[in-house]
Amino acid sequence: MPTTDDIRQLETRLAREPGPQVYAALGEAYRRVGRLEDALAVCREGLVRHPAYPTARFILAKALLDREEVAAARGELECFLQVEPDHEPALRLAAECTLRLADPMAALGHLRRLGALDPDDRITQGQLRALEVATGRGRSEGEAGGLWPLLADDTYATVTVGDLCVAQGMLDEATAVFSRLVLRNPEHDIARARLAELGRSRGQPRRPRS
Repeated sequence: MPTTDDIRQLETRLAREPGPQVYAALGEAYRRVGRLEDALAVCREGLVRHPAYPTARFILAKALLDREEVAAARGELECFLQVEPDHEPALRLAAECTLRLADPMAALGHLRRLGALDPDDRITQGQLRALEVATGRGRSEGEAGGLWPLLADDTYATVTVGDLCVAQGMLDEATAVFSRLVLRNPEHDIARARLAELGRSRGQPRRPRS
């Protein structure tokens, strides 16, 4: 966690040499100590001065998500991913945002990309299977075992079944159910709310990128 002295040093450095890396470093330091308004302001200023430097946009997206401005965070992440399409932390956050916004088709795209980059990530693979079952795309549900063959049938795409899956800790299966409901009826308020909550609770670990 950045200390007050760390932040002061970055502020002094920014005043002396306003380079893109300093804007990004100060924005992240502000964000990590909870100074979100300052983080947003410095990242936006950095993007105005250095529009070709994408890291400030990623930090801006994280600060927006910390403020629960999920749609705005998603927009910044999508811009960032156009420049760095294989950035795993950004893909994780983009998948989280799209699930929280009840957009399972967009989440599927991010998770497929992430799954190809990190095939050993069990959280990603579980969510990916859920969305493939919900959308009827990808792997054979019959080969998956468990409840997956049933969940590929609209008969079992109900709020009751989804809530039972949540109660049993079967969050991937619940994601499949509520995603299928949203795809069938985008205005299904209960399914959208449940999917948003699953997106929040299943937010991916934010691992540093080397």
